[in-house]
Order: sequence, then C-alpha cells, then structure tokens
Amino acid sequence: MHLACPALRPAAIAAALLVAASAVMPLAAQAQDNGDEGQLAFDAGLRQYQAGDYGAALQRLQLAAEYGENEAAEIVGGMYLIGEKLYGPAVPADLRQARRWLQVAAIKGRRTAQLTLAALDRAAGRGM
Repeated sequence: MHLACPALRPAAIAAALLVAASAVMPLAAQAQDNGDEGQLAFDAGLRQYQAGDYGAALQRLQLAAEYGENEAAEIVGGMYLIGEKLYGPAVPADLRQARRWLQVAAIKGRRTAQLTLAALDRAAGRGM
C-alpha cells in the first residue's frame, strides 16, 4: 500500500515517529569502533545523520545494515518510511524498502522495528 492511503496515514506517521525517535538518540555514545566495516559504516552514517546529510547517511547506514548492523537496519527502515517529508529529496519514501529493513531489524530483536511493523500491519488490516 502507498503511504498516501488515508487509512495508513495516522498509523504510519506514529510508526515513523517511533523509528525517528530511536534514530536521533545519542547512539554514538553506544557505538564502539571495533574496526569492522559494518561498525565503521554505522559510525560514519550516524555522524552524517546528525549533521543533516541524510542522503549520505542513508547510503552509509544501509551499507552498515548490509554488514549486519541491526540498529542501522532499524534506522534505514525508518528513513524510508518517513522519506522526503522529513529528510528531503535525497531520501524517497518507500514502504517496501521500509518494511524490508524493519523486518531485518525486528528479526534480530530491535524492539522499535517490531513495534513499527506491528503498527503498519494493524493500519493495513493485518494486525490484531
């Protein structure tokens, strides 16, 4: 479904806010640079996100997610869910990509991703 669908709009916005809130927390303090590519990409993406360079942040965080950084997958999912309305033209809203990355994070136990997917499913009539 497309986010413009009136039935999805309130739940999608609420879900997006959950993910965005987790993305803007001071995550850098939690991250430790252990030298692996995923962690390095995550750290760089987080710095770019915090600097407001959302297009570059999305690329780096998606790379980190591909390396298995679950927190990055959660942030990437949220960025795709919210899209250009918050992040500008460099980050297109893409519900399919949002679900993909949120599912990756949810499977690995990321609670915000689990809650966001549940809200999206409920809004689409697939939840409780």
